[in-house]
Amino acid sequence: MERLDPETLKTTLIPFDLGKLVLQHDASQDLELQAGDVVSIFSEADIRIPIADQTKLVRLEGEFAHAGVYTAQPGETLRHLVERAGGLTPSAYLYASEFTRESTRAVQQLRIDEYVQSLDMSIQRSNLAMAAAPASTAQDLASGTAAQSSERELLARLRQIRATGRIVLEFKAATSDTGSIPILQWRTGIALWFHPPRPA
Repeated sequence: MERLDPETLKTTLIPFDLGKLVLQHDASQDLELQAGDVVSIFSEADIRIPIADQTKLVRLEGEFAHAGVYTAQPGETLRHLVERAGGLTPSAYLYASEFTRESTRAVQQLRIDEYVQSLDMSIQRSNLAMAAAPASTAQDLASGTAAQSSERELLARLRQIRATGRIVLEFKAATSDTGSIPILQWRTGIALWFHPPRPA
């Protein structure tokens, strides 16, 4: 809380613990407000903390004993988290698992967007060169128009592509135990699916 002294016109900071006031009803944190006080309540996003101490959320879906959203503990690996979630069900098919990471998805989408932009510029240069060159026959003109239409359709389809952020985990088809799950560094925005086997 910021408070302006009306005599010296200096601002002083008065800290208080809102959590203790609301959750524990600590009367010592129930400060009386004065005219002109400015109260600031910060979120986790406002305060930079070391990466090791940041909350990392992982979503487990599919053939887990207890699927859901988990907070990864410091130093915990993917294998440990799966074991903490009760392990896998007998129907789990590791070979068909899907592992996605938000940071990977962002990089993949950036690469796709860069490729589409580069291809768009290349097509535009090609079209300009074609327009500058005199068409020798009506067939050449029709062929060029058809090619431009195809290119526009291709670009429209490419612009609709959205990256998934999937990371390939190298499981063998017969893998079925949690001991084969790789040790991975945690980052926030991770999802993991373990599918049941496909019907024969």
